[in-house]
Amino acid sequence: MVAAATSEKAYTDMALELASEGAKSTYENADATLHSGDSYDDINSLFVDWLFDSARKEGDVTTIADADSGYYVLYFLSTDDNNYNTVNVRHILITPENDEDSDNDGTPDKASDAADAAAKEKAEKILADWKAGDATEDSFAALAKENSSDNADDGGLYEDVYKGQMVAEFEDWCYDPARKAGDTGIVKTTYGYHIMYFVGEGENYRRHQILHDLKDAAYDEWAEKIVEGKDAVLDEAGTKFLRTDLVLGSNEAAAQ
Repeated sequence: MVAAATSEKAYTDMALELASEGAKSTYENADATLHSGDSYDDINSLFVDWLFDSARKEGDVTTIADADSGYYVLYFLSTDDNNYNTVNVRHILITPENDEDSDNDGTPDKASDAADAAAKEKAEKILADWKAGDATEDSFAALAKENSSDNADDGGLYEDVYKGQMVAEFEDWCYDPARKAGDTGIVKTTYGYHIMYFVGEGENYRRHQILHDLKDAAYDEWAEKIVEGKDAVLDEAGTKFLRTDLVLGSNEAAAQ
């Protein structure tokens, strides 16, 4: 596979060719092997040294052995410093009526053509009704609360959506370079039809990640000092309890 992987397409073609019969349908999608937006801490510890080597360049290929799983073949694409602004968006998800997850694997099953057409028609009508009314963000949020299959309580709002968080079609619409506040549209994904409303740009993702890591490190340091030298008690339910004299009442403790 390493010898054949002279390009990204050659790599994905070989992944499909070598896949077991049960996995063929998965690897027919070229993105089945793609890992995008993963940070250092997200990646398998076996891979990080190779992936984050300063000499790494696009098109590099290697095999990495795992005593338990066998051999991994990695094809390097690129790195990114995540210095971009996230987006804030509202959506109303119209799911085909019979588009239920009967396998309980988190992935929606394919809807019938009739159910799909009905969901599309409903999405188009909702958007048309919104445009014929006040056509404001508030009126869109109200429609989301009434109609959306996802995040209805929050009026369909997702804030600080980062790249790789949502399914590809949803993300591609949000991150279109021409996208501007107030834009609307309908996007089809495996989950159904999303009526989209672009609110605007959110927080810088690089800054968000840095602050998140600093807060986690500060919390871990604080927590370790609290439990240092103390014994945990295991109750009958299997829950560990730790007795301390700490009272979280001050502003300082709350901030930490």
